[in-house]
Amino acid sequence: GGWHFGYMGGSKESDVRKRVTEKVQSAAHQEYNKKSILNEVDDKIRDGEDIFGRNARFEQVEIDDSFPQYLRTHTQEYSHLIKSKENKTAILVRHCRRAFRAIFRKLLTASKKMVKKVIRR
Repeated sequence: GGWHFGYMGGSKESDVRKRVTEKVQSAAHQEYNKKSILNEVDDKIRDGEDIFGRNARFEQVEIDDSFPQYLRTHTQEYSHLIKSKENKTAILVRHCRRAFRAIFRKLLTASKKMVKKVIRR
């Protein structure tokens, strides 16, 4: 095995969603190139969930002696790739926003279907 930072992005972009979106859009697996997946990237990463909805969980760990020496001595340089800890209030607010977005998307989809039915009549 080895260290793999394939979904970290190639630039110093601080927005994880933008970095992952760029990777997904250029990858072979275009079935993952959907707004419904890409809109949830940041929340899923922060919650330790697989961004593609597979049955996997991830745990945040501290950077310790098991990490490569280069990364340990250059953490400032790679700070845009190192997830910071969230306090409980921030997590709660983020989860509420995520739930609200999901409800809004469902309402929007239902509204679009209803409008299409009305127009067809």
